[in-house]
Amino acid sequence: MEETLKKIIKAYDIRGEIPEELNPDVAFELGKRFAYHFKPELVVIGNDMRETSEEIKQGFINGLVDYGIDVIDIGLVSTPMLNWGAWHLKASHGVMVTASHSPLNYNGIKLVDVENGQIYKENGLTNLLKKGGEPSGAVGSVTERNTADDYLSYLGKHIEDLHGKFVFDTMHGANGLVLKEAFDKSDVEAEYISFEVDGQVPDYQSPNPLIEANQEKIKKAIREKGFEAGLMYDGDADRLIVFDDKARYVSANFVAYLIIEYLLEANPGRAIVFDLRSSNMIRDLAAHKKAKYFDTIAGNPYVKEKMREEKAIFGGETSGHYFYEETNYAEDAIVTSVYFIKALKAKGKKLSEIIDDLNKKYFMIPETNFRIADYKPVFKELEEIYKSSDIHFLDGITIEAEGFRANLRTSNTEPLIRLNLEARGQEELTNRLKEIKGVIKANGGVRADH
Repeated sequence: MEETLKKIIKAYDIRGEIPEELNPDVAFELGKRFAYHFKPELVVIGNDMRETSEEIKQGFINGLVDYGIDVIDIGLVSTPMLNWGAWHLKASHGVMVTASHSPLNYNGIKLVDVENGQIYKENGLTNLLKKGGEPSGAVGSVTERNTADDYLSYLGKHIEDLHGKFVFDTMHGANGLVLKEAFDKSDVEAEYISFEVDGQVPDYQSPNPLIEANQEKIKKAIREKGFEAGLMYDGDADRLIVFDDKARYVSANFVAYLIIEYLLEANPGRAIVFDLRSSNMIRDLAAHKKAKYFDTIAGNPYVKEKMREEKAIFGGETSGHYFYEETNYAEDAIVTSVYFIKALKAKGKKLSEIIDDLNKKYFMIPETNFRIADYKPVFKELEEIYKSSDIHFLDGITIEAEGFRANLRTSNTEPLIRLNLEARGQEELTNRLKEIKGVIKANGGVRADH
């Protein structure tokens, strides 16, 4: 058991292969340890659509109840619905059984402290590696509760005035439970792809919208039926991926730019938080709107923590996770969809035109990975080359100069470094990319596919 737990307790959550690493017995042990080390007063728990999620949830519940913890089981939900439910039911903690976008031979568990945010390695997740003491003898209760109607009521306040022509693909994930019902109450002319919840995720390689083969349906619909944009969700709906009216993938920088601009119109001067891989278009927008802008380490627990600290109205990650003060600083892909549509319609232009205009000012490469045994010589050499620039080490090495901005950071799980690079012009981008890649290759780095 102990070796298994060491494998599946990751940086931000619990995730392992089914059934060798994660099964009802392991979940039972995790539930007991969670009860002992975190001493929750009331736990709200839910699960995604994976076929193994229900039994893993029951194992975790049994562990909690054995230690006298009361549980509210809200059943099949998305991660945003779990976060919202735990908050509004005034629980101390939330537990979501999901492996998000991972392949179907995996499952996982996300843990939330409702008042303080996601539980991860730096604020207690690794406590689950330690055995708990004996239970007191008290037995907790389990109450079943359906929170979908309450969540839909909350969404309804945002959706009433929506309009436009959009296509949505939930990939048979948990978002299908409420997305169609929510948007059908608006004036949006919508098409819904694969919104029937199905744990086998038929017709998709896995519930991951970033796999190109999984994008074929939504791109085809955009090309053939003239939708203004396509919105796609991963298995637990904590992530939103967008395609423009030309069926082109839209990076999170552009999505966030539109939403931030929209939110700051009604909330001037509020704080914005984004992971440091973000484009300067977001920093420039915040400065133009006289808003406070804060960088964070990549990883959604860090974004959430900084948002709470600064009382930010919005936070985001380049991975497609977006967070809101109004959702208790949790990610919510449907709320993001609503704000994205409102922001796009407020601009009065096609999404492709907005992106093309921004691309004339901000020149970027996609995040690029390099496999390398030792990254330290690379960082040291780059620090020397660009010593006249502004350099910091919040997450890897970030170089900020008048004409470009670069960040190189290490992977948490593999011998990789990840390069994000942006410049004010194409020539500058080409030259800096050649220079930085040269340093990486000279120190033994080779391009990696992921």
